Amino acid sequence: MHLKGKYHITVIAIIAAIAVAVSVLHASAYLRSESQNKNLIAVVEVNTPIIYTSTRDFYTSLMQYALQNVSIKAVVLKLDSPGGSVSAIQDVYLQLLKLKAEKPVVTSILAGALSGGYYIAVVADYIYALPMSLVGSIGVIAIKPTQPYPSEKIVETGPYKYTGLSELDFYELVNQALQDFINTIKVHRGSKLKVPETELMKSAIYTGLQARAMGLVDEIGNLDDAIKKAAQLAEVEGYQVVFLNKEVKQTPTTWYTSQTQAIKCLEDLANMSTPPSLYYLYLPSLKPKPITEVEVIKQEAFQAAKSPSKSIAFDVGHQNAYASSDIELLIKEICSRGRSISFVKNLVDVSLEKYNAIVIISPTKPYTQEERKAIRNYLEQGGKLLLIYDPEKAAPNAINTIATDFQITFATGYLYNLENNDKNYRNIYITSLDQNNTITQGVDKLILYTATAIYTTKGAIAMAQNTWLTTANVKSNYPVIVARQGVVAISDQTFLKEPYAHQADNMKLIHNIAKYLTS
Repeated sequence: MHLKGKYHITVIAIIAAIAVAVSVLHASAYLRSESQNKNLIAVVEVNTPIIYTSTRDFYTSLMQYALQNVSIKAVVLKLDSPGGSVSAIQDVYLQLLKLKAEKPVVTSILAGALSGGYYIAVVADYIYALPMSLVGSIGVIAIKPTQPYPSEKIVETGPYKYTGLSELDFYELVNQALQDFINTIKVHRGSKLKVPETELMKSAIYTGLQARAMGLVDEIGNLDDAIKKAAQLAEVEGYQVVFLNKEVKQTPTTWYTSQTQAIKCLEDLANMSTPPSLYYLYLPSLKPKPITEVEVIKQEAFQAAKSPSKSIAFDVGHQNAYASSDIELLIKEICSRGRSISFVKNLVDVSLEKYNAIVIISPTKPYTQEERKAIRNYLEQGGKLLLIYDPEKAAPNAINTIATDFQITFATGYLYNLENNDKNYRNIYITSLDQNNTITQGVDKLILYTATAIYTTKGAIAMAQNTWLTTANVKSNYPVIVARQGVVAISDQTFLKEPYAHQADNMKLIHNIAKYLTS
């Protein structure tokens, strides 16, 4: 962002903060003059995302006033919010805790209390929801920083100056935010909660009726019910209802319109965020997921020092979704065994028999009948084929045009495990490995990062046990590495690169793959 733009936003934020202070003072004077010696039940309407400081300050100021005004005996939160940034949500939450310590707080969920909206709702002494209110989406959205290439023109003083933390530490940061959310729910709902943590970790959305059965809300009811409950908890009979938002001249509606009108999906949020950034926010992705840009790899790259008789062919002719950095370690292992690397764009016009093995990684363009025939003939003559597919990079359609020729099919969707994972539900442990196979020999434990299942009738040599497949919504044991008919298929490519290659026995797997390709 340009300096001028940042200055403009800063000025707006200062003006907004002043407006909040003046408006709340106005409300304070109004309520003192109009509500002397009256018992008040205050309704605070939280009906926007809470992303910006101006919106956060508006809501916390209302709660501060409700706490300080002796005429206000209880507060009702009228909630219709998808959440917001983690820091803003936690700030509002902590202010509500102070309010709750002095006065009863009751929540009335209207259209929805999603993600951070529910984080706020759960503070209340009692929670109402409509039968079809939307409740849940418990979890975190995090924007990960990207490590820039080093520059001689810009000098920084440490390896994490640009990113703040390593890629692996980022998973820990996100996991801490998730655990904070879960623990907050457990603290406030206590024995009322009827479902295990793993159900909450799904980030699913429930109706008010479902949320009531799960113990996420206390009762089905509307705003009037919530107001009566608040009065009951405050032990007042004659009372007046005051809507604090309406007593303030400047509400966050204008800020919401001007500041968040461009944030309609995850892609917009990523574009406006400064990573690392964390959100307790429900914001669906409305745009189709873009395929990762393919880095064109020059054929002369990574040549071995010697001139071996056969090289390893890497397919780059099918808009393959991988970069050179993804395969550096594998290439290093291959070249250390006296083989060279060739990047091949056309599998028909070249003599495949001159290659020791063919490697196909996450293609996005289907294989033609001629290419499939050429590869089948190559394997019949004793060739080797390595298929690597990553569901984060591409759809499985293209790679399955070649994989199915060998009774191998990569599944749509991805595998996850909410109970046993490496800091994130998609980072799954693989401990069921065939020690008699060259590929998995000596490998006791793998960590795969957004892998999928591989369907096959035989040849599974690594299984993800007790995991879920998103598309099937079934918990089972799924193959993630298959070896059959001269073909090795692996359903993740992230494990190949730094720093993920050094987790568990991932590097041993890379070593075995290189040994297999070059033998």
